[in-house]
This record gives sequence, C-alpha cells and structure tokens, in this order.
Amino acid sequence: MLLLLAGCVTESPGYGESAADSEADADADTDTDADSDSDADADSDSDADSDTDSDSDTDPGSETEAYEDLLDERVGYGRNATGGQGGTVCTVTNTNDSGAGSLRDCVEGSGRVWVRFAVDGDITLNSNVIVPSYTTIDARGRYVRIYGAGLRIDGVNDVIVTNLIFKEGNGDGDNDAVKIINGADDVWLHHNSFSNYGDGLVDITLQSTDVTVSWCKFSHHDKTMLISASVDHTDDTVIEVTLHHNWFTQTEQRHPRLRYGKVHAFNNYFDGWGKYGMGCSQKGQCLSEGNIFEPDDDTDAIVKVVGEDPDYGKVKSVDDWLIGGATVQENGTVWDPSDHYSYTVETADESLRSDIENSAGAQ
Repeated sequence: MLLLLAGCVTESPGYGESAADSEADADADTDTDADSDSDADADSDSDADSDTDSDSDTDPGSETEAYEDLLDERVGYGRNATGGQGGTVCTVTNTNDSGAGSLRDCVEGSGRVWVRFAVDGDITLNSNVIVPSYTTIDARGRYVRIYGAGLRIDGVNDVIVTNLIFKEGNGDGDNDAVKIINGADDVWLHHNSFSNYGDGLVDITLQSTDVTVSWCKFSHHDKTMLISASVDHTDDTVIEVTLHHNWFTQTEQRHPRLRYGKVHAFNNYFDGWGKYGMGCSQKGQCLSEGNIFEPDDDTDAIVKVVGEDPDYGKVKSVDDWLIGGATVQENGTVWDPSDHYSYTVETADESLRSDIENSAGAQ
C-alpha cells in the first residue's frame, strides 16, 4: 500500500513520547490568527490504528472495480478511507451548480457512490456541496475547476477526493475549499490543487481525525490549512493527520497551523512562505521528516507557538533539507507514527523537489 518513488529512501526511526513539554525560549510568532470557527462541537469517531487497509466489501465485477487502483496509493492516517468502493458509479455530465447530471446531484444522493466525470470545465458552486459518508469524487483524466463555494465533510466517514482544482472561492470570510469538521474521519485528499479561497484551503477541526492529504498543491493563499480552530477545543487531541508529497508554494502561513492534535509531515516541499512554514502550537505535536524548506525572506520553517496561543507545541525534525537559512524550533519529544502505519521516507534532495514540482496537484 506504500507509495514509492525513485530515489534513496530511509526507513522511519522510532521516536519516544514524553508526557511533559520541555522548557524552551519564547520565540513566539507574532502573527495573530482569527481562528474561531463557530460550528458546534461533535463527538469524535474512534481512531483506527491498525496497519491494515479497510475491509473491502466489493463483489467481483462491481461498478467501482475499474477505478479502485486508486486505493493502492493510500498512506498514513487516512489509509483506511474506502470512499464509494463497492457502491454505484455516478457520472457528472454537465458543469451546472445543481440538477440532474451535476456534481452536487451525484454527491448529495444516497448510498455509496463513486463520482466520475464525463466533462471538463468550470463548476461554480453557489453553496457548499455536502459530502456524505462512503463517497469518492474522482476527476482523474479530466480538467475540472471549482469556483465559488467548496466541499463540506461534516461528521461523516470514508470520503476520498482526487484530481479537482479548487481555483477560486467567493469572498465569504468562512469559505473554505474543503472543510473537514465535527468528528469526520477516514478522509483522503489526493492530487488536488488549491488556491484563492475566502478563508482556508483545507480546515480540519472539531475532533475530525484519520486524515491524509497527499500530492496536493497549495498556492496563492494566506491561511492555508488550519488544524483545530481554538485553544478552547481541548478535545482536538484526537486529531491525527498525515501530510506527504504536497507542494506549498507562495502561500503565507498555516502549512499547517496546528493545536492539540498530531501532524506527521514527510516529503513535502515548502516553497517561499510569507510568515512561517509549519506552525505547531498549543500542545500539538509535529513530526517533520524528509521535508524541503526553501524560504524567501522569512526563515521560520517550523515554529513552536503561533499568535496568542499560551502553550508551545512539540516539534521534531528528522532529515529535513533546510535551504537558505531556514530554521526549525525543535521542542520536546513526539509520538511515533510508525506505531500506527507503515511508510517510507525519501531523501530530501533535488530529485524529490523535482518530483513534487512535476507531480503534485491535479493531474
């Protein structure tokens, strides 16, 4: 199930977890965040920590079988997402906001669904598409751009989104390209492109967990990815997210901006951020392995506190390539994601950078 690319690889080492945060100098980032999402809290779903893929209930010859090669690429905390596997195939035949043949009509139906596209083009959404459990949105082989609103993955499970271009959202201050919220779990975002939305590009909040974001491109945006929206959301300790082979280019901040939960980031390319690269704050834990950090003016690759959060996060950097004076504020000890899943870290070098530049985002 591992995603392997050409180049040298190193196996992930173990990292002991400590119950206490270590004292560190207060190198707090001075940017202030307005991170108060107003959505109601929800109970989180249980964390699936086994290293096996989700059960496949698919009968031989099912409608979705022809597309299920996609599932071989799952890695990380979202590795158990099945999406619409074993369900029906719904084909998007027009670029309308709603009505028969639209993206909204296919997604917001009932039952397991694997959404495919028979058209290229621009879809302007007048409101968020509400994504139910057991849904795959699969635009491989097509050129589909989303404008206006985005996707809301709210309290559901087993959602996969691949090969969409979230081009530009409306000016609504709470408008995210993809909002994962209220205990949603087993979510995988893969080979998507994100830019220019009103608020965040991907927000993961209110006890949502078991999420992988892989091979995506994030560009031309300010508040890129928020993980836990407030210091008051102490139940967000359940959040676990894997980020791998993503390209964050010419974005300001939040790659991600974490509180309480755990983020395992490996083999990502952070290129020319504005205020900071990764922000691991408020008792969150970040393990950064084999990432490439290439700054413009600001050299804070990973910071241990953001804005007005009262507590530091824990940060460990392993074999990262820090270019042009990029710095990491390591602090404390972190958990070991290899206790939860298998993965392979490639060497952070020119070859990896080229692979990400050529292959991240919608294809």
